[in-house]
Amino acid sequence: MRSTRLSTASERRARTRSTCLICEYAKRTWDTDLVFVTGLPTGKRPFCTMDDPADPRPTRSFDLLFRGLEITTGGQRLHRYDDYTHKISRLGIDPAPFASYLQTFEYGMTLCGVDNVKMLSLFVRDID
Repeated sequence: MRSTRLSTASERRARTRSTCLICEYAKRTWDTDLVFVTGLPTGKRPFCTMDDPADPRPTRSFDLLFRGLEITTGGQRLHRYDDYTHKISRLGIDPAPFASYLQTFEYGMTLCGVDNVKMLSLFVRDID
């Protein structure tokens, strides 16, 4: 267990250092404090992030960096049941813990024809 914590701390330091180097390069090259990093590797993103169709190693995701700090992250999510099951299988993930989540995609998601967009959101982010 101790080596895992050391490895995690070591990874954090390396990630922080590489983030700073990227930001320093962006400032020096383009005179900007903001830089998008795109095409992050599949292994560093949640399994629900869409892979690049031309090459499954990078994902359709990004980090926005500002002066050495990651200020936001995002990406295109998978939205088809078959894509989820294929990726889960490819990554060797047990699908059982995700059964209820995957069920929402099994019969297709409604994309239009509702009066309130909250009716389409699995995890609504407001209090009403």
